[in-house]
Amino acid sequence: MRIACLVWLIAGCGFTSQEGPVDPADDDGAGGAPGGGSGGSGTTASQCDVTDASLRLCLTFDTPTVQDLLEPPHALADNTGIQILRILANATAKLDGRSHIRFMPSGDFDAPELTLDLLIDPGKLMKDQNSATLIDHDQHYFAAYQDDGHIQCGIGDKEVTSEATVSGGWHHIACRYEAARHELRVYVDGSVSGCTDVSGGIPAGGPGELAIGASYNASTYQNSYVGSLDSMHVYGRALSDAELCSAAQKTSCNTRCPDQGGPRGPQ
Repeated sequence: MRIACLVWLIAGCGFTSQEGPVDPADDDGAGGAPGGGSGGSGTTASQCDVTDASLRLCLTFDTPTVQDLLEPPHALADNTGIQILRILANATAKLDGRSHIRFMPSGDFDAPELTLDLLIDPGKLMKDQNSATLIDHDQHYFAAYQDDGHIQCGIGDKEVTSEATVSGGWHHIACRYEAARHELRVYVDGSVSGCTDVSGGIPAGGPGELAIGASYNASTYQNSYVGSLDSMHVYGRALSDAELCSAAQKTSCNTRCPDQGGPRGPQ
């Protein structure tokens, strides 16, 4: 189990509800505090409990620019072109398509179960792109933002796309793989928005690096993300529907897969 060595580290991973900076370059009206924006998550970012033994990565974007709050932190291989937007106690990262965040290979990034949990405020995709990668553990798992606003989660060569779309403003998204059910789910603002069967589980071995804001393969970054990020967590377990609803700052969320039919869970 990893623990934080300083109290200020713990405070840094869960930002407060201070009003965040407005991104003047975003034509979709994005900006404001993480979790703000029409139809998005609540007014505060999700918390990072560094005493959770399943936590494999917890990113804050403050000082230094990109910081893993686990102790000891994972080593960065690349950290360039990240703009920090800060007001009072709140700080977020803005990526412009040329920004690179990459961690050195670590066995911590491999797990039989998985939850990716983060806040995004997306801008427009770069020219000739139809998808922008949010997080990529090459050949293992990924999360991406598509040009039509849908969120895509992938395990190996299997993927699931959200029914809900994400537009300007802060939104909580999550990808969850539950081994017992062989099920991959995508969540948007705390609610289940897509499910698929993933037989065989998360691939093991192969490249061990973890990239943020782009995919990384053969020393090349691709599918770069334009927009802001905050409160990014990688867990080596399947968080419950209730935990992900809470992380999105919601009091009730849909918990049924879209193809299950019948009454949906609470909204």
